[in-house]
Amino acid sequence: GLSEGDHILGGNHGDGKLAGRVVGAGDHVDLSPAGVIQGSARGGVLGNQSVAIRLEVGQNPRIFADDGSHNLAAVFMDSVGRFDELLDVGQCGDLGQFTDYMPGAGKPSSYTYLQSDSIYAMLGEGGVGFIVLNSAGKMLYASNSKAFCIPRSIGKDFTIYSIDADGTLHEISRSGYGTEYVTLKKANTLSDSLSSNAIKAVITGPLCGTDVKYLRELVTGGFLSSLDLTNAKISIGGLPYYESYRNSANTIGSYTFHNCSKLTSVILPTSVIKIDERAFTSSGLKNVEIPDNISSIGFDAFAYCGSLNQVIIGSGLKKADQGAFYSSPITNAYVKALTPPEVGNYLFSSKPTIHVYASALEDYQNSRWAEFGTIVGDLDDLNDITAIEEIRNEESGMMNSQPPSLKSQTIYDLSGRKVANPLPDTIYIKDGKKIMF
Repeated sequence: GLSEGDHILGGNHGDGKLAGRVVGAGDHVDLSPAGVIQGSARGGVLGNQSVAIRLEVGQNPRIFADDGSHNLAAVFMDSVGRFDELLDVGQCGDLGQFTDYMPGAGKPSSYTYLQSDSIYAMLGEGGVGFIVLNSAGKMLYASNSKAFCIPRSIGKDFTIYSIDADGTLHEISRSGYGTEYVTLKKANTLSDSLSSNAIKAVITGPLCGTDVKYLRELVTGGFLSSLDLTNAKISIGGLPYYESYRNSANTIGSYTFHNCSKLTSVILPTSVIKIDERAFTSSGLKNVEIPDNISSIGFDAFAYCGSLNQVIIGSGLKKADQGAFYSSPITNAYVKALTPPEVGNYLFSSKPTIHVYASALEDYQNSRWAEFGTIVGDLDDLNDITAIEEIRNEESGMMNSQPPSLKSQTIYDLSGRKVANPLPDTIYIKDGKKIMF
C-alpha cells in the first residue's frame, strides 16, 4: 500500500529519531551535501516502482533501497560523506552500506545473531535491514546483508537492531558463537559435523571433493567467511567440488574457491604441496600465507582478489605460474625461499615491496622477481612472520584475527640496500612504504 512520497518510518530511539519516505523512480535522495543516489525505473518488491527508505538517526542519514532487479550498485558513505563503489555488500567500512532490500522485507523482523571475530550473522527473517546504535542512540553502522562485518573501530558500546518497513526497531540478541571446530575421522562426513550457520570453521581431518563442495556452498550461500585448514588433509574421492573438477591428493585444486568473494580468510593445510590454477581467483582474501611444503602455484591462482594486500610465500616454493597474483592489490610480499623460485609473466601487477633474506638479495635482484616489485633484504629483521595471529579476548572468550606484526625499523634505498644515515629529500623504503625525510 505504499505510494510515492509516503512517509513510512517513525518513532524514537534514545536521542535519535527515525524518519523516512518512499522515493519514486527518478527521484534523488539527498544523503549528504557531497552526494545523491538516484532511483531506478524498474519495479520494486514493495510496488511497481523503485522505492527507497531513508533513515535519519541524529545527523547520520542512511538509505535502504530496492530496484526490483536486485542489481542496484552498493555504495558506501564514510564519515565525511564521500561515496565509494563496493564489489559486494558486507565487509565494508566504518559507517554503513546500501543496496537492495532483503527477501521478505515486508514482514515484521525477528532475529538473533551469531558472532565470530568481527563478523555477525543474522538468523531470522523480515525487515528492510539492520542498524547499530550506541547507548546514546547514535548510528554507528548500517547494513542490509544478513552477514556483515562491524569494524572494531566503533568499539563495544553498541546494540544491533533490525528495522521493519514501518520503522519499528527490534533489538537483536546473540544466540551463540559462529566459530565451529570440526574433527573428521573419515572423508565425506563434513556436512554431518559443520552447521550451515558457521561463520568460521576450524577443520581437522580428511576432506574429499564432496566436503570441499559443501564448503563452497556455505561460503557462497551461507555465512562462512573464514577457514582454518591447518590440520585438514585434501584427499581424493567424492563428488566434483566445482563443475567437473575433482580433488587431487594434497592439492588445492583448480577453481576450488574461485569467485568466492565472501571468503576473507583461509589458513591452508600444512600437508598441501601444490596450488592449482585459479584456485582462489576473485575471492575475498585479505592476506594469505603459502605453507613451506608448497612447491608450485598455478596460473592466476590468487589473481583478481580485490582485497588481497599481503602474501607470505613459504621456503619450499619452486615455481609460480603466469599471473599467480595478477591484478590483486598486494603491497607487501614476503618470500622465504633462499633461491628465487621460477616465475611466469605478470606475477604481480601492483609492484609490491618484495621482502627477502639479506643473503638472497642479490640473487633476487638479478632474477625475474626484480621485474615485478622493489626487492629489499629485510626478512632477517622481521620476526614471527605469520599471516594471521590469533589472540584471545578474555572478556568474550572469542578468538580475534589480527593483522601480522611485520614492522621493521630498518630503512632501505630503492635498490634494497640498508641505509644507516638517510639523506633529506631522498626517497627510501620503510615498512614496505616509500618515505621521504
